[in-house]
Amino acid sequence: MKPQIMPMQDAAAYRQVLRRKKSELLSELRSELAAMIELQEQDDPRAATVQDRSVLERLANLDYKELKQVDAAMDRLEAGTYGTCSECGRLIDARRLDALPWAVRCRFCEERNAALLGAT
Repeated sequence: MKPQIMPMQDAAAYRQVLRRKKSELLSELRSELAAMIELQEQDDPRAATVQDRSVLERLANLDYKELKQVDAAMDRLEAGTYGTCSECGRLIDARRLDALPWAVRCRFCEERNAALLGAT
């Protein structure tokens, strides 16, 4: 099946959403990094608990993973493949993209993929 193409005006709107999200994620990552550095530089090592560090590292990892997904979505926008399901080639529903602008699969393919992963 030939991939479908998203209208340009829709792509422009999603580009703005993705840029805002990227900016937000970069800001969060900077804050988390600053907090980790502050914990490491404290005079009293007991003040920076292992749990505090672990939580900050997990948040940073999640934000970094999401940032990579946003970057990949921006690459797809530039390539003209944004909004097209990577598996079936159909357009991803606008409601799905509104909720998850970096989605790579349509709802049907995502559910099928999740079911297959859950079955293994």
